[in-house]
Amino acid sequence: MKPLRFLTCVYGDDFADYLFVLLNSIDEVYGSDAQPIIYYDDLSLDVTKEIKRKSPRAKLYYYNLKQRGLNIQIEDGVKGHQQQIAIERFFMTAGVNDALDGPMVVLDCDMLIRKRFDEHIPDPTNFDIMFTYKTEPGETFHWPVNCGIQYVINSDKVRAFYNRWQKEVDGLVPYFNGGHYRKWGGIQQTVFGRMIDTRNSIDYMNPNGFVRDGCVLRGVPCKYMNEARRTANFEDACVVHYKGPWRKVLRERKFNLDIMRTDGGAMYDLWTGHLERWNER
Repeated sequence: MKPLRFLTCVYGDDFADYLFVLLNSIDEVYGSDAQPIIYYDDLSLDVTKEIKRKSPRAKLYYYNLKQRGLNIQIEDGVKGHQQQIAIERFFMTAGVNDALDGPMVVLDCDMLIRKRFDEHIPDPTNFDIMFTYKTEPGETFHWPVNCGIQYVINSDKVRAFYNRWQKEVDGLVPYFNGGHYRKWGGIQQTVFGRMIDTRNSIDYMNPNGFVRDGCVLRGVPCKYMNEARRTANFEDACVVHYKGPWRKVLRERKFNLDIMRTDGGAMYDLWTGHLERWNER
C-alpha cells in the first residue's frame, strides 16, 4: 500500500514550531505509512535542514510567491488575515495540482495527528472530498464547516474543484467584509460554503455524500477529524486543531485570558509534548 500523503504549507519561520509538531505527530502515528509534503516560502535554511534531518520522508517544495506574481504585502487587521489565508489556498491548490491521483490529506500546519483515520474513512472510499462540520456544544454553529483539513481522492475533478476554489478566493480578497465572515468564517470557508451551497447538516451527514462541481463531497464531524474546542476530552479525535487564540499562547508558552490552563491545559500539554520530542530527535 502506498504511503498516505499529508499536504501542508507554511509561510515564514514564525510557523516553524507548528510544522515541527505536525511532522512529529505524523511520524509517531503513521511512521513509514505516511508521506508528508510541504509547500513553503520564506523558510530559513536552518529550518529546512532540520526538517530534512529529523523527518527524512518529508518532501519540501519551495514556492517563490513573488516570482509567481502573487502580492504578499500583508496588511494589518482582518483583511491581512484573509490575505494570509488566500496565500495558504494558493499553496494547497499548487500541491493538489502537482500531486498524482489517489488519497491525500490536505491540512493546515497548526494541527496535529493523534491517531489513524481508518474508522472515519470508508474503504473503499465513496467520495472525492471529505470535509469537516460542527456537531458539538462549544463549536461555532453559525460557521457550520471548517476547512482546516480535507481528505481528498485526488483526480482531475478534484483539481478542478480546488482551482475554482482558489480563483474565487483570490477574487474575493479585495471585497471581503463582515457579512461574509459572519456567515461562514474566513475567506476560504466563505468560498467553500458558496460552492457547496448548503448549510443543512442533513446533507453533511449523508453517508453517500452530495455532488457539487462533479465531485462527491462527504462530511465527517469535527470532533473526530478537526477538534478545535479547548477541551480535555479529545479521546475521539484523530486530529486536533490549534487555531485562533492558540497562536499567542503557543508562541509565548503561557496562558492568557483567552485560553486558561483550566480549559486548555490538556491540549497545550499535547502540543508542547510533541515539540519536546521533536527537539530531542
